[in-house]
Order: sequence, then C-alpha cells, then structure tokens
Amino acid sequence: MPDPDAAVATLSAIVNNFDRPRGATVDPPASGGEGVDIPGVTGTSTEYTTNSFLADTARTRYYVRNYAGLNWSVFDLTRLAGNTGPRLIPLASLDNLGGDATDLLATA
Repeated sequence: MPDPDAAVATLSAIVNNFDRPRGATVDPPASGGEGVDIPGVTGTSTEYTTNSFLADTARTRYYVRNYAGLNWSVFDLTRLAGNTGPRLIPLASLDNLGGDATDLLATA
C-alpha cells in the first residue's frame, strides 16, 4: 500500500476485529478462572482486550489504544530517541487523547 496512513488505518480496522469487550466471557465462580471481577456479574471475566498496539516500522511510529480509549495515540520513536533514561506515563492518560502523544511521554 503506497500511502502509509492508509496502511495504518487498514491495520487498525483489522486489529479491531480481535478486540474482546470486558464481560464477553465469564467463568462460573467455582471454575478457578483468573480474571477481573465485574460489578453486577456473577463469575469472573476471563478475557478482554486491555490494550492494542500497532507499529509503523518504516516511519518509526508506535500506536497505542487502551480499553477506555476510542482513538489511537501515536508515539514518534525518532523524536524520542534522544531521551535518556526511562519515561513513564499512565495508560489512562491516553484514554481520550488520540493523536500525537510523543511530547507527553518525552516530558514525563
């Protein structure tokens, strides 16, 4: 695909097909499942998509969307290459950010 933005959009659509909503599968309480308790649901949720990731290796970009977010946040790894030491931000800070999150991580 000659347009890298179109390629990322296509890959995003493919990844969306594999998202599992919280509570889609529930194990009975005695089953020994290792999941997350959901208020109002008897049993334990065993599988759901907490985060999704895409990589654009040609442009050194990394895309992240967490469970609460609807849009992808992008990190430009070339712009982050000059940083020294680890940088940490809570995934929740990306919930509804979408777009370029490079500066958010660079200044953390």
